[in-house]
Amino acid sequence: MLAFVGRELLGAAKPAPGAIDAGCSAFAGRTEEGKPIYGRNFDYKMKMTAVMVRTAPKDGYRSIGMADAGWVGYDIGSLSDGKSDLSAAVAMPYLIMDGMNEKGLAVSVLKLDGKPTHQRTGKPQITTTAALRLMLDKAANVDEALALLEKYDMNSSMETANFHFLLSDADGKNVVLEYTIDDMTVIDTNYVANHYLAPKMHGLGHAYDRFAVLDSAVKFKKSIFTPFEAMSLLSLVSQPETEEATSMTQWSVVYNLHDLTAQVAIRRNYDKLFNFTLADLSGKAKI
Repeated sequence: MLAFVGRELLGAAKPAPGAIDAGCSAFAGRTEEGKPIYGRNFDYKMKMTAVMVRTAPKDGYRSIGMADAGWVGYDIGSLSDGKSDLSAAVAMPYLIMDGMNEKGLAVSVLKLDGKPTHQRTGKPQITTTAALRLMLDKAANVDEALALLEKYDMNSSMETANFHFLLSDADGKNVVLEYTIDDMTVIDTNYVANHYLAPKMHGLGHAYDRFAVLDSAVKFKKSIFTPFEAMSLLSLVSQPETEEATSMTQWSVVYNLHDLTAQVAIRRNYDKLFNFTLADLSGKAKI
């Protein structure tokens, strides 16, 4: 995707240096009032700027989502330095790692170990990151998102790894979607880290320590969290920058799938939260 943007739109696209691995944690639940919420940490060792991207396609659903702008070379502070070429920002709708649309569908992607998926069944081809964009633009709920992806052959966005997705919707349905070798496997669960959950993959991956924290918290709280508790759980499974490639929590985000709001902490600064909401019916953006 980056090669296409650089070749067809910009003439160049140079990603910032990043790690060869990634972490990440995600879970879904509901508030005491019954409103579905969705929490996610994006862990990736890179000097990059996190961006909340707002989209309003004419033939799709409006959405907000968090993007890693480092993929197109935007280092820390480069978007506001007054001198960086901002033309690569055209790619940001396809750089999101998680997001929520106006129907209350939330999705995120998490890295896995093992052989990358490259399906070849004759269906149209799609990549991991393009799949996130497709689901947010075109699916109103989890079932529609899964039906959409069944129409495509999936191709991993990295040549050395695979990915899975946590999908949640406003009706409270939660699933993890994995590509187990070449097959789509759907697991009914509401939390995930960086190892396979499908039995046929025998737990391939890592982050069992973070997964254990999620498992304990979700079961103890019976998946009921206040927004503060949801962000606190993300802080518990967040990672400081270390020598490990899977370290460095770039952002933590809690989406409210009923109120259509998002609360974001950048680089584990949980004392300074940014609040966003989808545009109202008049189309006016609110931040």
